[in-house]
Amino acid sequence: MTVNTIEVHFVHPRNSTTLTADISPQCTGAEALQELQADDGSGPFLTPPQTGEFYGLGLKRGNSTVAITPNMTFTQAGVQSGDTVMVNLGGQGGFSRPTVSSHGENGRLRRRALASPFSCESQGCARKER
Repeated sequence: MTVNTIEVHFVHPRNSTTLTADISPQCTGAEALQELQADDGSGPFLTPPQTGEFYGLGLKRGNSTVAITPNMTFTQAGVQSGDTVMVNLGGQGGFSRPTVSSHGENGRLRRRALASPFSCESQGCARKER
């Protein structure tokens, strides 16, 4: 973890794979999902959703999950270093899709290179581990 980042554990929606990443507290839900779908050379952590599907994020707190909306920062969601964020896959009959804004800054999700290098240096990202 670097200065001004928090370590977050993302859990894949289809299997038990976990990606640990260093996140800027100002990273939004939409920005995090965009980075999780970026190809790091060994494939993205998340594949693009199928037609009619979409991803959402939820902060795991005990037995409950708090939604991280697309425009909400990780600070606003109350995410702290070491927290687990569930990636949810929604669609027809799934959870409702929040509105996504097209504005925001990129480069707020940082992944440290260990087992799987991640190539998005222009945005300051590096994969830590899966």
